[in-house]
Amino acid sequence: MREKSTTVSSLSDVIVKNLVESVAVGILVVDKEGAISTVNPAACAVLGYDVKDLLGRGWGEVFIGNEQNYEFNQVFLEVIAHECVGLKREVPYTSPTGAALTRIR
Repeated sequence: MREKSTTVSSLSDVIVKNLVESVAVGILVVDKEGAISTVNPAACAVLGYDVKDLLGRGWGEVFIGNEQNYEFNQVFLEVIAHECVGLKREVPYTSPTGAALTRIR
């Protein structure tokens, strides 16, 4: 019976991974230690990073250094501090290349 449970769990993991990778909405997951544990291609396109530049790195290490992204960083800090789910804010964001985006939710 244990083998069937493991197979179902593995299948679920594959389905979730495929969904995250294929949606047009950016998904970035930060674990409890502050490391980026999941990021999809849509998030990378919006944020101006490659997946390899984000996975496993600390959120603060990647984003805090850019003073132009103060409001963006404040949203992240609020989500982390209050464990918010579904928080929506529109804030400016400047990518590493200097491209300015007007909305990040």
